[in-house]
Amino acid sequence: MLYSISNLTTDIEMALFESGGEITPEIELLIETLQENKEFALSEYVSVIKNLSAYAESVKTEESRLAGLRKSAEKRIELYKNYVLELTQGEAWQGGVHKVSFRNSSSVEVDVGFMEAKKYPYLLREKLTVEPDKTKIKEAIESGEEIEGARIVSRKSVIVK
Repeated sequence: MLYSISNLTTDIEMALFESGGEITPEIELLIETLQENKEFALSEYVSVIKNLSAYAESVKTEESRLAGLRKSAEKRIELYKNYVLELTQGEAWQGGVHKVSFRNSSSVEVDVGFMEAKKYPYLLREKLTVEPDKTKIKEAIESGEEIEGARIVSRKSVIVK
C-alpha cells in the first residue's frame, strides 16, 4: 500500500471489497461517518484511489505474466504429446498409473495466400461489424443535426495526481 489510510477508511474499503463494490446500509453509515470531515474524507478517498490504481496496475502486470506462463506450459504440453506420439507410434500404452490412448481427428489448414488468391469466393465467410461511429455522430450533432437516440453528454472526470 502506497498511502496509509485510517482504520475507518480501511473498514469501508474491506466492506466494499467483500460486497463486490455494492454499497450496503452498513457501508453507507461508515461513509457518512467519514464524510463528516470533508477535507479528511477527500484525502482518504484520493489515497484509496491511488492505492487501488497501483493495485490494478500490478494485477494487470501479473495477468500478462500468468498468460505468458500459460502459453509456455501449453506449448510444452504439445511438445511432450508429440514425443509420446512418436514413441508409441500411435498405439495405446499403459504404464503404472499412466494410460495413453489415441483418437483420430482432422482439421482444415489454410495457407497464408488462400484469401488473396480469391479462387474460391464461395468458401469465404464475411464477418461484418456494425457499430455507431461516435466521432461522426458528435460532428453531426455539433453541426446542428438532430440524431434520434444519440446525444452529447458532458461529464466531469476525476483526475488524481
